[in-house]
Amino acid sequence: MNNQTHAIGRRIVGWSCIALGKIGSLALLWVVITSAESNAGDGSAGTETLLGMIGTAPLFAMTLSAVAIGLWILLQSERA
Repeated sequence: MNNQTHAIGRRIVGWSCIALGKIGSLALLWVVITSAESNAGDGSAGTETLLGMIGTAPLFAMTLSAVAIGLWILLQSERA
């Protein structure tokens, strides 16, 4: 394969990582909204779901790192 084909592949992977990060940001928004709704008075604080148990920090870290990796891959594909 030549460099042009590798650059196209890296762009696809980079944009896929960014898309995964956007999915993570939507999931983070969903967790925040549903936890706010569950705090309406029953005292459970949204712990009945898996994301409620692990909290928002790991989801935020995954989202941030997926976008950062995607941007890094895209920058590497432009240099090649």
